[in-house]
Amino acid sequence: SETMRAEPSALFELAERAAEQLRAHLTSAAAAPQGPRPADSVTDLYLRAREAYHTFWYDGTARAVRLLEEARALAPDDAVILASYALARVRLSFFTGEGLDEALIAARAASDVAPENPVVQVALASIRLQRNELVDAVGHLRAALREAPSQPEANWLLARLLLESDMLELAVRRLRWALELEPEQHLVRLDLARALALHGEWDEVDLLTAAAPEGHEAGNWLERARFALWRRDVRAAASGLCIVPADPTGPVALAKELFEVVGRGEEPFHKPAYRAFLLGSRRTPRREAFAAQIEAEISLALGRPAEALDAIARAMSLGLSDLAWLNHCPLLAPIEGSAPLEAARGALGERAAAVRDAVYAR
Repeated sequence: SETMRAEPSALFELAERAAEQLRAHLTSAAAAPQGPRPADSVTDLYLRAREAYHTFWYDGTARAVRLLEEARALAPDDAVILASYALARVRLSFFTGEGLDEALIAARAASDVAPENPVVQVALASIRLQRNELVDAVGHLRAALREAPSQPEANWLLARLLLESDMLELAVRRLRWALELEPEQHLVRLDLARALALHGEWDEVDLLTAAAPEGHEAGNWLERARFALWRRDVRAAASGLCIVPADPTGPVALAKELFEVVGRGEEPFHKPAYRAFLLGSRRTPRREAFAAQIEAEISLALGRPAEALDAIARAMSLGLSDLAWLNHCPLLAPIEGSAPLEAARGALGERAAAVRDAVYAR
C-alpha cells in the first residue's frame, strides 16, 4: 500500500523503517474490533488466488481466476487486483486459448489507475509474451524492475526471456534470485531445471525435479518425462512408469505417454493425453509453438528426423523464440548441421538479438 524509497547506502535504515511501520500496523489491527470488512475479504481472496496461481497446469490457474473475479467485484478499482486478474487470465489462456482480450482489458484498467505499479507492468509484459511480442515484453519488465528490483514475477519473466535468448548463465542467476524472492513460484523451479538441463548440469536437474511442494507435482512429472526423452534415459523412463500415479490425468497422463516413448518405443501421437495436449494447444501461437517443439522431440526420439524438421519449421512459423533449445537440446544431435536447422538458428538468432538489445538498451 506504500512505496518507500532510499539511496542504496540507506537500505538498512529503510528496512528498519519498513519493519516499524509493519509492526505498528499489525499491532493496531490486532487491537481493533473484530468484524467482517470488505478489505479483509479482498485480501483473503487475493492471497488464496496467489497460492492457486503458483500451482501448475489448468486447475490451479482456473481457481485463481475465479477467486480474483470475486475480489474484483469487491474492489473494482484496485490496480493490484486488476493486474493479478490479468496475469491469471493470461496463464489460463495458455491452456484454453481464450481470455487474452479480457486480460488486456483488465491490465489497461489497472494501468489507468496506477500506470507505474510493478504488478501492472508485469501483467502487460505477460500479455506481450503470450503474443510473442518479446521486445515490448522486455520494455514492460524493465519498467517493473525500475520501480521494484525485487519483484519476483518480473525477475522470473525476464529470466525466461534471457533463457530463450540463449543467455543461459545470466538466466540461471536471475532464476535463482526469483526463486529466493518467492519460493512458491514453482514455474521458476521448472525453468531453472530446464536451463540447467540445457547446460548439461544433470545432477542438480534431478534434484529439482525429484520432489515438489504439495499441489505442484504435475509439473515435476512432465519435466521428468521430458528430460528422460532428452537423455533417451530408458532407466529413468522405466522408473517413472513404475511409480507414476494410477489413472493419471492432465500433465501426469502426458508424462506417462512420454515415458512410454523412451522406455517402450511407443508412438504417442494417437494416445488420449497427447491428443488432448495437442488439440488444447491449437489456440495461441506460443502454446502451439511449444506443442510443435514437443512433437519434434518425440519424432527425434523415435528416429524420425524429417518429421522433426517439419515440426521445427512449424514452430518457427508460429514465432518460436527458444534459441537455447535449438542450440543445446541433446535430442537435436541427429539433425545437427542440416540446412533447415541452421536456417532456423539464423532466423531465431535475429529474434534473440533483438531481445538482448532490448534488455541492455540504455
